[in-house]
Amino acid sequence: MKNSILHKQLFLFSIFIWTFSGCSVNDISQNKQDNTGFPDAVLYEAIVTYTNANLKKFDVSAPEIQRFDTNDLLMLNGGIKVNFYDSFGRHSGILTADSGEVVESKQHLLARGNVIVHSDSGYSLYSDTLFYDPTAKQIRSDGFVTIIGPADSLSGYGFQASPDLSDWEIRNSGGVTRRRINSNED
Repeated sequence: MKNSILHKQLFLFSIFIWTFSGCSVNDISQNKQDNTGFPDAVLYEAIVTYTNANLKKFDVSAPEIQRFDTNDLLMLNGGIKVNFYDSFGRHSGILTADSGEVVESKQHLLARGNVIVHSDSGYSLYSDTLFYDPTAKQIRSDGFVTIIGPADSLSGYGFQASPDLSDWEIRNSGGVTRRRINSNED
């Protein structure tokens, strides 16, 4: 009787191990196919530089960078730092955020969480999310932003600007400025 119970327990244990080992292999291959599982490469404490015509557009560094080949995507984790460069390859600003993503073929950057941009021109931008399109030479956010500069302290929604924050527009805004504002209202 004891032997038959022991055999049943061993048999059930074997089925249990076989079932779960089969599931884990299927799960890994399935995740690899739809790119929600393991990255194709992981870089630690790395800097990735994006250029055009041998001039830097921007570079990204993060404690962990995961590359997903299927989606042409870099996932930036653990706090990110982005250096922006102007059309002559000169440094123009720096962005920090909690995390981000880069679509490599388009060189589009999405920064998330505690996004701060300090431009070399003296402006600072604060937001929760920010999108950068180097082809259009524009950063933008549909969320709430605050921009602070030598003559301005404005907040609002619907923001777009050059990466160096020298030319910017904010809609639905409120705040303080010492500039002369032209209004189209009569």
